[in-house]
Amino acid sequence: MTDNSAMAATSAFRLMDLPPEIRNRIFSYALPGKGNNTLNRNVANFRFPALSRVSREVRRQTLPIFFAEFDFVFNVGTNVTSLSDDNQEVACHETKLAGTLGFLPQVQRFITDAGQAAVFRKVTVYVQKASFTEYTRYTPDQTRCFTLFRLTLDVKYGHVRIEVLEGTEHPRNIKRKLEEGELEAVDKMIESVAARLAEIESRKDFKGLTLKDLRQIAKGFRVENQ
Repeated sequence: MTDNSAMAATSAFRLMDLPPEIRNRIFSYALPGKGNNTLNRNVANFRFPALSRVSREVRRQTLPIFFAEFDFVFNVGTNVTSLSDDNQEVACHETKLAGTLGFLPQVQRFITDAGQAAVFRKVTVYVQKASFTEYTRYTPDQTRCFTLFRLTLDVKYGHVRIEVLEGTEHPRNIKRKLEEGELEAVDKMIESVAARLAEIESRKDFKGLTLKDLRQIAKGFRVENQ
């Protein structure tokens, strides 16, 4: 083996010496979250990116990319279809569970510790009857079976693109007899959440959704009985 080949074999590849645009592209490919696997993207089943634990400098540079490109999936409960329930105990239980993100403590800590890097640009929210979320949050492969609707939020150029897809439990799709005003209540709730999103994106220098924003959006799915 020549001196040059020996040096090439033993020299470390210095990723951080690459130009930023090339380095960021490598980070993007190395981070998780690509594809349509709901199980891996669900926050309740969240796994921290190993790349962010290599060093403080790598963590500082990768987290903004991670939050910008990772499509986060949340299960949020609503009590909107339980407001007319004759069983007040059930209705109160649904209201208590509704409108929360349901983070595990370690997920909450990771997002909080990420600081200003934690700006979400791709978010999918599965809205379900609140009591179902106790189950679906921790068995995310069952998420689609209990969904009223799916809310997709995509932030681009300072604007939130909203897409609503009705699920199997949406009042328009279920076969049971609807309670009076049930369908209208669901539509009104969606309109209210859309209005809340419009307020959020009107902020000066809006670039994405913060954890505080996501909590405000989730609260919109808890409906008070009039």
